[in-house]
Amino acid sequence: MSGYGEYEEYEESVEYDEDTWSGASRRKRWGLIGFGVAALVVVIAVCSVGLVLAKGRPSPATRTASGAETQTSTAVAPTVPASTVAATPTAASTAPTTARPTKAPPSKNPKATLPPPPAPPRTTPPGCVPTQRGTAASYAQVRAALKVSAGHTYWASVPSIRVPERLLIAVAMTESSWRSNVIACDGGIGLMQVMPDTVTQINNRFGTKWDVNTLQGNAHLGGNYLAWTVRYLGDLYFGGSYDLSDQALLDGVIAAYNYGAGAIDPTKGAAGIPNPGYVAQVKQYMAACPCDAW
Repeated sequence: MSGYGEYEEYEESVEYDEDTWSGASRRKRWGLIGFGVAALVVVIAVCSVGLVLAKGRPSPATRTASGAETQTSTAVAPTVPASTVAATPTAASTAPTTARPTKAPPSKNPKATLPPPPAPPRTTPPGCVPTQRGTAASYAQVRAALKVSAGHTYWASVPSIRVPERLLIAVAMTESSWRSNVIACDGGIGLMQVMPDTVTQINNRFGTKWDVNTLQGNAHLGGNYLAWTVRYLGDLYFGGSYDLSDQALLDGVIAAYNYGAGAIDPTKGAAGIPNPGYVAQVKQYMAACPCDAW
């Protein structure tokens, strides 16, 4: 049993100092405790710093109207009521508020529906003397015929267009001195000195059969052409107005009767009237005609 004896010798060779062993153990235990406390303090400190960083640093104190200081957080923006938020301007809202005036649409061009105006009057051959054909009507008959023509509605589609009796009287006086049977050197016929081309134009356009060689037919042809001219110039230059109290329109109608509507622009004043002497004569007779005494 030699092994057992060796073990006994080993036990005897080891010396146990109970006091020494006890002091060393205590010192080790307190050292461990101190190290644990220090580690705990470090952990708590680190957690505290992390918490502060997570919340963010508080914003500087702001002072209210009463003088008290309050803390406002910079992490969350204040909520603004929707009604107080200004709308972002768009391209449309930044444009000027005053709109440019809309240009009015042009009136319908009468040239598209009305026949072209007759050519200006032909030049009277030198030395030509007017002739007479048949028997002249009396002044009373002439006056009666002009009155009937003034009361006629030539434009069924625009009944407001009327030819004043005073205008008919003055034009007849200027053209023929109220002689119903005179034939002019330029081809003008009768009381209203109607040109043959004008007779064709009026009868074709209005579906009429006025006879230029009769007193009433001649007066109607003259009156019808004046009514056509009122419509033509009124549509072309006056926005569809046919009021002959407008002196510009009246001058244009008178000038066109003698010179052709295509050569007239009453909006240009004197520059648009190629026969101002004729216009002045007719307007003078409208105001006071020698025929008033006949």
